[in-house]
Amino acid sequence: MEHTNDLIEQYNYDEFTREKVFPFLNFENSPTLGQKGDDYTLLGLDQNETTLKTILSHQLYTVVEFGSFT
Repeated sequence: MEHTNDLIEQYNYDEFTREKVFPFLNFENSPTLGQKGDDYTLLGLDQNETTLKTILSHQLYTVVEFGSFT
């Protein structure tokens, strides 16, 4: 990954290639299946803030999607 101070510039790569995408994958440090992840603030599609803990308390299953849709 190129060393630049602008993380957004690094993330918004101009083409979807292994070399540009893989540096952002960090599966080794992700929680394993069934292990609780850290609580953090999320911004909903309605622009309201909530927390992962709040969502998990209301739902049996939760999928949180992070990604770039182009």
